[in-house]
Amino acid sequence: AYIGYTRNKTDLQNSAVNSIDTKGPLISIKYITETGSFIVGAAYSEYDIDTNDNLATGDSKSIAFSIGKYLDASSTVELTYAKDDIDIINTTSSQAFSSDIKHYNFSYQTVQSLSAATFYSVEAGLELITNDSISAKENNRAFKIQGDYYFSHMTSVGAGASFNTGDDLSREGITLDASIAHFFIPQAAVNIGLSRFIADDSQTEDKDSVYIEALLRF
Repeated sequence: AYIGYTRNKTDLQNSAVNSIDTKGPLISIKYITETGSFIVGAAYSEYDIDTNDNLATGDSKSIAFSIGKYLDASSTVELTYAKDDIDIINTTSSQAFSSDIKHYNFSYQTVQSLSAATFYSVEAGLELITNDSISAKENNRAFKIQGDYYFSHMTSVGAGASFNTGDDLSREGITLDASIAHFFIPQAAVNIGLSRFIADDSQTEDKDSVYIEALLRF
């Protein structure tokens, strides 16, 4: 079980909105059956959304459910369903915008030992993203790959890439990310990450993001 608090800042290029700040709590729980064969999980998070120039404000709530299976002692497959409800209000015109985004993700992960103290993990996933808004219903597909190197059980670095294509042009593009995580004690960690979204659509802004997570693990 994880309980955490996340703060994220996204900088936009050539946009009326210069940056978007989100912050809020999260909780994630996974249960593994006694035989170690099956995994079930659930997660919930909510975020306050603000722009640095006070053009918009809002909130986002996310809920996720997953089921998976161990293929062997170090590899798993997992199917996840997630739903994001996003509501934003333009503070100058009082116009409201809402989105209902659903994620269907199938992923594979393996963890391999390099020595008694170091190891690495690799995860690959395919995701279908359905975005229902007031104006349209659009479907996108994303392929993701993520790798992490663990210097020890306490410290790790990671990097990943996601390739998104489909109907929703504002989501089309490549996302690159890198992160570092450290457990100060076995139950408490800080995770810091950077990401860059490179848009395929010339009308969509590239985005740079930095996030900080404080996590408690039980």
